[in-house]
Amino acid sequence: SYVKKVLDKDLHRIAEGIATGKNYPNFLAEGEIQAKVMRVMEILYSNPNVVRIMYDVKFNASEQAKPLDLILEHSIRTTLLTVALGLRLRWTILSLVSIGTAALLHDMGILTTSLYSDLENLDELSTEDIAHFIEKHQAFSARLFQDQGMAMNPIHHREIFHTIANHHNPDPEDLKHGNTLLFHFADLVDEMISLLPHRLRYNFSSEQLELLGERYKRRCGLVHVLLALTRLYKHQGGLAWEIVSNLAGLFRMK
Repeated sequence: SYVKKVLDKDLHRIAEGIATGKNYPNFLAEGEIQAKVMRVMEILYSNPNVVRIMYDVKFNASEQAKPLDLILEHSIRTTLLTVALGLRLRWTILSLVSIGTAALLHDMGILTTSLYSDLENLDELSTEDIAHFIEKHQAFSARLFQDQGMAMNPIHHREIFHTIANHHNPDPEDLKHGNTLLFHFADLVDEMISLLPHRLRYNFSSEQLELLGERYKRRCGLVHVLLALTRLYKHQGGLAWEIVSNLAGLFRMK
């Protein structure tokens, strides 16, 4: 109960910061969306395993407080954005709980990588080493979720595992795993516009960067990110473009 109170305090602080629109683009401006998002978050926070995974490390890593806080805040903020986007797309409550669980836990594996002690070193890695880091932290996060043995429907368990294990490199044509694709875009947007422990951003693939330019290896504003996603996906259509279009609409930039 005590840990959940800490989690609730962080959640409401982050949600209120988004709603003010001062330091982060407000995607909770629509009152109905905001109320529904917070109801889904309450469902997610009722799972003690989720709470424990997120905050076990927080109470035992004071020397890494700032990087850890940035990662945890990113996870909570991305969950809020993911759920809001899913609501806009009229996805089911079961899908929202699954994708929200994956969003909360998707980066916890970073804490077990060798680079966690100094994440600024990511800025100096080669393209191959970055790819290895992405693969590792996805795998570690998925394994952390797997090891919890959470009691849930096997189908939802597999979907959460797949989302965590593939959130940086989903297949836009794989309609079976639409949750993974939706979360990929929400995660990409937050990572591109938010402060992280490192300057490097590795959300766009090498092929995409050839089209977009090297500037997208670094943090940039929401307008630039949405323009990049529009350039990449508008002419492809399908689920990817539907998600991107609704993402822009959520920020009132459609």
